[in-house]
Amino acid sequence: MKAYQTGIIFVHGFTESTHWFDDLIAQVPEGVLVRNVHLPGHDATTREFRQTDAMIWLKAVDQAVVEMTEQCERVFYVGHSMGCLLGLLIQQKRRAFSGMLLLCCPFFVRPTKRYFKTLLLANLTTAKADDPLVAAERSTRGVTADHIYSYLLCTRPLNELFRLIRFTKNHSLHLPEKTVFCHSEQDEIVGRRSADYAENVLHARVELLPGCGHNYFTDDMRSKVVALLTEMIDTAL
Repeated sequence: MKAYQTGIIFVHGFTESTHWFDDLIAQVPEGVLVRNVHLPGHDATTREFRQTDAMIWLKAVDQAVVEMTEQCERVFYVGHSMGCLLGLLIQQKRRAFSGMLLLCCPFFVRPTKRYFKTLLLANLTTAKADDPLVAAERSTRGVTADHIYSYLLCTRPLNELFRLIRFTKNHSLHLPEKTVFCHSEQDEIVGRRSADYAENVLHARVELLPGCGHNYFTDDMRSKVVALLTEMIDTAL
């Protein structure tokens, strides 16, 4: 008998921080083991971020999965953005998850003008943000820079992100039966083709989140995500 019946691993996305999941983790039932994985190079400066790559990120997630499977009878995975790709690749290797909840999975990336505007406002101004997308970008940002142009030097990790996308789509993925992809209908980065790919190629369940962006989720849609996770855990008992 293992120490815990259920565990959940949370993995944030590219340039994000572990704070992305604060609201969701607060809703996890008592008695469930939680691991909010910090990806190397995040919660750091651009200088440190530039030293990381896909293998370093995968190793961090893989180690967390190994440790949790030793402690828990069932392990669930929640990823956002790049965190989805990392989870899918670990699942392909280990078949470790009883269910996966994947938010804004970037099978296809399509940055919009709104994204670049949000990025600039979040990094160039310090005033209180009236735009919820700007506020969400600031609250979840995991890589800091002395100057906005410092982000332009992060070509190595950016190339690694696109390598992860290609690698994930080039593999026959082994999804747990209880896998749900959530796609934000106003996502400024991830294109709608990602949802279509999950539904039509991977034959997975897809839930659309109206009124949401890549980092900004409305209160109603946050509640929906909590409900999906709760449903996944309860029906796997």
